[in-house]
Amino acid sequence: LMFIRRASAKDLSAVADLYDIGRQTMYQQNNTFQWNENYPLLEDAVADYERCGLFVVTEDETSEEIIGCFSLLPGPDEAYVNIAEGAWINSLDYVVIHRVAVKYTGHGIASFIFNWICENYSNVRADTHEANVAMTTTLTHAGFVYCGKVVGHDKTPRDAFHFVA
Repeated sequence: LMFIRRASAKDLSAVADLYDIGRQTMYQQNNTFQWNENYPLLEDAVADYERCGLFVVTEDETSEEIIGCFSLLPGPDEAYVNIAEGAWINSLDYVVIHRVAVKYTGHGIASFIFNWICENYSNVRADTHEANVAMTTTLTHAGFVYCGKVVGHDKTPRDAFHFVA
């Protein structure tokens, strides 16, 4: 069974490598909109790590190889203050998922990440670009509900999703 833990400082370069893999995967799936050469970068991983919000996935509890990563940060997220064409399910305190990346596609790593988050947190928000079909599918399967549109860090629209346990 895969294992999730908080990232340590020595994991940061591996996380940056996963961001690069994620970028390539998105490009291959014709999603050139979401991640680019300037985002996300090592400094994004460092900032999340310093907020104790960076997590990594390994094959099991003893494995050193990092096969996935994500950031889980407490709200409020300024990008989520204004939502168009819909509404959030509630206005309770929430955590936000950002910067999900996996080393291998089709291995269930992203599903494992979202299922773990939904088992451990009861109010979770996330967003993705409409071109990111894989992430939209993963979110929906994990129990997230589409709520409307928000504006991403790069000022482009994102599909907003909300999970409530």
